[in-house]
Amino acid sequence: MAEEITKTMGADLKNFSSRLNISLEKSIAEAVVNSIHAQATDITVDLFLKDSAVSSIKITDNGEGFTPKNLDSFFVLHSDHKLEIGGKGVGRATWYRFFDNVHVESSFIEDGKIKHLCFNLPKKVRKAKVLKDEVDTTELKTSIELTSYTDDLNIGTSPITLKQFLLHELLMMLISKKQKGTPVSISINSYEGDECVESERIAENDIPEVKKESVFTLPVLDEKHDFKLLCIHVSTSQKNSVQTGFIAGERTIPSFESTLGLKIQAPTRSYTGKYIFLLESKLFNNNKYTTEGRDRVVLPEETDLWGNNFRQQLKGKITQLITAFFDEEAPAHVEDRKKVIEEIIEIYPQYSSQEYRDVIGEVLLESIGHVDKYDILKRLNMHDFTKEYAFKTELDNMLREKKIPDDAKEQTISLALKTSEQAKGVLANYFWYRKAIIDQLQKLRDDNEKSEDVLHDLFFERYETQMQASLKNCLWLLDDKFMSFSYFASEAVMRTVVDEIYGEHTCDHNSQKRADLFIKFNRPSEEDSIDCVVVEFKSLGATVDERSNAASQVRRKYASYLRKHIPNLNDIFIYIISELDEALCEDLKSDDFWQSYSRHGKIMAYYNKNNNAHIFFVGASTLVGDSKDRHELFFKLLKDEMSAQERLA
Repeated sequence: MAEEITKTMGADLKNFSSRLNISLEKSIAEAVVNSIHAQATDITVDLFLKDSAVSSIKITDNGEGFTPKNLDSFFVLHSDHKLEIGGKGVGRATWYRFFDNVHVESSFIEDGKIKHLCFNLPKKVRKAKVLKDEVDTTELKTSIELTSYTDDLNIGTSPITLKQFLLHELLMMLISKKQKGTPVSISINSYEGDECVESERIAENDIPEVKKESVFTLPVLDEKHDFKLLCIHVSTSQKNSVQTGFIAGERTIPSFESTLGLKIQAPTRSYTGKYIFLLESKLFNNNKYTTEGRDRVVLPEETDLWGNNFRQQLKGKITQLITAFFDEEAPAHVEDRKKVIEEIIEIYPQYSSQEYRDVIGEVLLESIGHVDKYDILKRLNMHDFTKEYAFKTELDNMLREKKIPDDAKEQTISLALKTSEQAKGVLANYFWYRKAIIDQLQKLRDDNEKSEDVLHDLFFERYETQMQASLKNCLWLLDDKFMSFSYFASEAVMRTVVDEIYGEHTCDHNSQKRADLFIKFNRPSEEDSIDCVVVEFKSLGATVDERSNAASQVRRKYASYLRKHIPNLNDIFIYIISELDEALCEDLKSDDFWQSYSRHGKIMAYYNKNNNAHIFFVGASTLVGDSKDRHELFFKLLKDEMSAQERLA
């Protein structure tokens, strides 16, 4: 015989749900959690779409259903029904953040008989009529339909998105069920009308195995609390990543990395797989230490729990346990960390002193697994900045004195040494920059890059002009003396170049020709006279004829025009940079070029007497080799000097 029961919700769901800041996926997860708590092993989530947005949702499971105890708990907001496992008793209220009505149908066992109930609970109504009756079935089944979607939200999700969210949010719960031999299967489907358009499933194989569990105890106030760190490695994942989280109320709450100030990366860049570390404790089930929506663990410094000492103890213990786990999983990562340090010292020899090694050590203590070279460099640069600021302040104070007192002699010597140290550090950084440019030029050569624009931009950005020397350009690839220019133009027409150097002039047919690079620099002993350099780039993939014609073109386009329109011009140096092979060499020799010396290939040279122009054809391989020689020589001298200074110190 059918029975009607009136149940009253003990809170205003409309007002309460409007204050919740949660996602649609999290709201659905609350329904799935209820199913799992009801001992369901088969759960289905159906998403019904309208104009690509979710219009309604139906969650079906084979759990114990709405027993009298579960029914009573449903109508009590902040119920303590699941308090022991960290339940807040507000999960179903999150549904009303997105939907205006909840319809429940459930089969359950009461007094040894299977009964069925159903009811509607709209958001704006606090009372519901529950119809209950006996049914002739052996199947336990519960369905919850969330309908009347709030139109102004227009939020959607998809089966794959929801699957990934549930695997993250409920991972500990799913692992626990699998370990107990009762794995949960979750099917997720989306429908447009009656047609299923997408399906995903969380099966037993999707739930990773726990590779290592470590239990430890830490004091909190006057009590000791147990903590468990679960270490998981998903080797099938193609993504090299690390995920961490607290376990509170059987949910995953991110992340103890950020809370504790740790940086955890997979042990080596070449070792693929996803690492998951979960920190579990009954302490976190205390609602005092989680937000209402369980989006973060609240453990501020000022509470009774989170003192500095406890935080440091927890941080140190986690660092120790995860490092030990990585040692077992990928023993080579210890050597990989050492190689990162060696690489930094090789590139930046100024960081080889014990002072800087101590700074590097601080970064290593805060990093677990692979250590990022740029994290170390960032900390070293901050240390340099602090030192430089203190040094400059001390120097400024001394220079303000009209006369340096006799008793400040040692301070003066100390400042001089610091000045030298600062200069060497800046110089070492500049050498590293030069090496990176040479490596890039080598790659262009090896790849036979056919675009001359790429080669051009490596030397200097096109369509720019500078009136003074700058480290921005890479003219040192040709010769370091060209860095002292007083005028520089990239991809500029000859008329503009002459106008800016000498003044307005009468133009001819070559005035609109563009020089790839034009450099003017004054001779130190002759203030009124100038020298200039012109650089012409030719694609490495250009034909022999195209490269050979460049030699005659530079004489007509550049040398003659510059000589004619700049009266105080002395020497003209013209460089053509491209590929220089045997066929081109023979062609250039017939044009009166001769072979000049280089350890790394050929340079073909020509002197144009009429215009006092020195023309050089430089192969890309030769340019790379000569640049490397000069760089390695200067860098060796700098490293030797720093090593000697370190030994004296």
